[in-house]
Amino acid sequence: MARQGEERDLLTADEVARYLDLRATTIYQWCREGRLPALKLGKEWRIRRSTLEMFLAQSERRVTLTA
Repeated sequence: MARQGEERDLLTADEVARYLDLRATTIYQWCREGRLPALKLGKEWRIRRSTLEMFLAQSERRVTLTA
């Protein structure tokens, strides 16, 4: 759990959606499909901040010679 003054390690799907400016349904779908690694706690999805950062880094397109 997060300690006082630290950022939360687990984010909700809604928080991730707001951060990425996407619909929450997109994040839920990615979690269900396994595209975005997540934990399901009860009925709620939780995404680790570090996992989200790795997911975004892997999703970045490489610079090409034509770019």
